[in-house]
Amino acid sequence: MKYFPYFLSIFGFFLTIILYFLLERYISVDWFVYNYYGNTSDDGTRFEAEIAWLPLLLAVLVSYFGWKLGKRKR
Repeated sequence: MKYFPYFLSIFGFFLTIILYFLLERYISVDWFVYNYYGNTSDDGTRFEAEIAWLPLLLAVLVSYFGWKLGKRKR
């Protein structure tokens, strides 16, 4: 139980990111999580990836509150 707050924090962060990824995929709201652009040309491959700030900020907040909740439960 010593590391429970940290596990809860990491779990909350990744769960929030995964939730927003699934929302973006099924609802097709482009600004939710992830935009990916791959362009293959003759001279090489160019990839571009973007992630929105809103899911990252919410994931950090969920992670912080998960850590605080884990600290309180000890």
